[in-house]
Amino acid sequence: MNLYALFKERIIVTMEVVVRLAVADDLAELEQLDRICFPPGDPHRDVSEPGEIKTGVADGRIFLAETAASQDIRMAAYLYYHTDPTQLHYFVVGIGVHPSCRAQGLGVRLINTLVTMVKNSSQRELVDIAMTVSPYNIAMLKVAFQCGFAVTDYVANYFGHGRDRFYLLRDESLAQEASRRRLLIPLSAVEQTYEFLRDAAVFIVGVEALPHGQCFVLSERRRNN
Repeated sequence: MNLYALFKERIIVTMEVVVRLAVADDLAELEQLDRICFPPGDPHRDVSEPGEIKTGVADGRIFLAETAASQDIRMAAYLYYHTDPTQLHYFVVGIGVHPSCRAQGLGVRLINTLVTMVKNSSQRELVDIAMTVSPYNIAMLKVAFQCGFAVTDYVANYFGHGRDRFYLLRDESLAQEASRRRLLIPLSAVEQTYEFLRDAAVFIVGVEALPHGQCFVLSERRRNN
């Protein structure tokens, strides 16, 4: 099924935001938004490669979130995804939200748009969606957890020396297999989570606020007795 054709005529309107596929006329503004969202030199955010955004637009794999014409910022956010030829594995290449439009649920809205598209287009029940996020980009991790992702692995130096990343997976089987046993680790002790993630049965499912500060929430797969 042609995923671009599936969404070409479909526009999702929620409140004052419209989500649609990016087209060639959006390219200049989209590349400017990308530069604003991902300034060079930030080890916790990944700058797009030259021509990467252009390729995503040409392939019909970038969703835009636009505000109403009365707002100061028209192009508020975008999501760029990739899929393999089987369309059973999707990867979120990047999500960018304009600084003045953050904390308004736009990242969640874009991810849910992708999830809906995947569910509607797939002929199989089990399709996974993955992404990588810096362990220190807590805002993005919270968005991912809210959309059903879990951290399943830690990759050191993913984007070069000192640029480590969590690997996140949205797989409904994880939620079904998760036990009720949970472990809380302070965000300040993020390195401790790396050791737990070495166990394939352990994954991070959220961030929780406690009186002494925020903590990562770790869970594990149910063990068969």
